[in-house]
Amino acid sequence: MSGQTPSNKRKGGADVITEQKRRTVYRPVLDNPLTKVLWPPVSADDGKLFVDLLCSILQPVSTYIDQKTKIKWHKKKSSCASVEGEQVQKPLRPEVLNYLTFGINPTTIALEAQTSSVYAQSSYVTPALPTTAPSSRRKRKNPITAVFIARSDITPAILLSHFPLLCTSSSSPVKLVQLPKGSMGLLAQSTGIPGLGIVGIRQDCPGASMLFNGLERIDEVVIPWAKFSGGGNVYQTLNVKQVITSAPLMNGSSKKNMDND
Repeated sequence: MSGQTPSNKRKGGADVITEQKRRTVYRPVLDNPLTKVLWPPVSADDGKLFVDLLCSILQPVSTYIDQKTKIKWHKKKSSCASVEGEQVQKPLRPEVLNYLTFGINPTTIALEAQTSSVYAQSSYVTPALPTTAPSSRRKRKNPITAVFIARSDITPAILLSHFPLLCTSSSSPVKLVQLPKGSMGLLAQSTGIPGLGIVGIRQDCPGASMLFNGLERIDEVVIPWAKFSGGGNVYQTLNVKQVITSAPLMNGSSKKNMDND
């Protein structure tokens, strides 16, 4: 019959309910500092404000991409592409594109380029590579000032785990701003780039003065185990926690049977 409690029968036929006794044990757990990285909090009002300001800044990008798409479509559909293509005026690249990065990889590469030199060994000198590029092309870009991420819209979360450390170790301060849920769709609509959830903005970006003023209310990224003070290595004590749990209480015969298996 279903629902009955398991039992063992003695020689007399009586049922005896068996309950396995358990004992309290303490299991040591090492505390991992690598998992304790808190993103700076952003209020709901600030989050909405940042999204609105970003969409306003990104509007020229959407117009530029839309014009380029129309030209490509016109050339592809036209039977006289070489003739009519010359009549269509090429859209001007907006200046704001020189101050923005879109997506995980471009933003990560830009942050790595301005990573602090504390990771480099003093005895190692990077060899100078020869280049034939004109001096105008070698002009140094303005550093990334802030990274806006639609954190709630991007999965898995491990894709974003490196951004706090990159922002902390940058040679110039970088604010890490998490946008409210649903921001990915708004950013994609404002730029014409599908699935856009990460935008990096550089210093002196045109039309971004109000955005930079709002960033003053966002705290810096704090990583307790990564303090780049230049004072050398600091000893950190081992943090071991005890978790209270239970384990089966075995008698001598049970231990002997386990040893024989």
